Amino acid sequence: MTKLIIILILLFIFDNINASSSRKPINGKASPPIGWEISHMANPFEPISFTILLKQSNLDKLDVIFHEVNDPRSPKWGQFLTREKLFDLLRPEPEVFIAFQSWLDSFGKESLRYEVFHDNIRVYTVAAIARQMLHVPFFTVSNKQENRELIRYVGIPTLPSHLADHVDLIVGISEYFSDKHHTKYSPSFIPSSKKRQNQNIVITPDVLKKYYNVPSNLQGSNSGNRQGIAAFTDYFSIVLSIPFNPLFISHQPTLLELVPTVSLLVINMKVIWTYNT
Repeated sequence: MTKLIIILILLFIFDNINASSSRKPINGKASPPIGWEISHMANPFEPISFTILLKQSNLDKLDVIFHEVNDPRSPKWGQFLTREKLFDLLRPEPEVFIAFQSWLDSFGKESLRYEVFHDNIRVYTVAAIARQMLHVPFFTVSNKQENRELIRYVGIPTLPSHLADHVDLIVGISEYFSDKHHTKYSPSFIPSSKKRQNQNIVITPDVLKKYYNVPSNLQGSNSGNRQGIAAFTDYFSIVLSIPFNPLFISHQPTLLELVPTVSLLVINMKVIWTYNT
């Protein structure tokens, strides 16, 4: 363990000497949490994949649209964006993708490949290249109690400044989530042959109807009713719904004032809200 600590210190010093002012830190410092231990340096040829989450554009416009389509008093009420229109609105500028692709290509296509999506880039490489890219060492970390091993970086990763300014987060190489901590929800109405071990159930309209014992052929007649799903996985916390409370507050309609009502239901780490007029 002492030798490993010395190696970590030397690597930290080396990476900081080679890191110039033209690089910026991202993600923050990472180290193994309680229950995890550093076993050894990662094999340089160990496969590694991670996702670069780019900063989305037009978030101010999205906030305006969000309130307009959810406000019954707005002429745009109920005119929700399609998936494609939402992606187009939030997509970073083309110059951002060009800059990242140029940087990624500089590491060679033999040991690195990547996929570009609407607001993120998925990278597939090996530990040695990942270290060159992020200026941080990678280690094999283990959890004896869970009998698991992961390849994770230890320290503070950095990126060239002109790229770091466009990054929200890099995921896939610093998390220590365990399946045993995930909430499992396996409704009795789903046949056992379709139950997937250690996987979340996809919440769809059919699943919601079965959960509430609503006949499958029943169609709603009130065009003012709205229903939506906010899905959370590894990052789920009930406090994530708090920002929505001022926007969706349950009311009991009176004879003088018919106020929309909202109900929240948490199923398998998914917050289900229904909006009824």
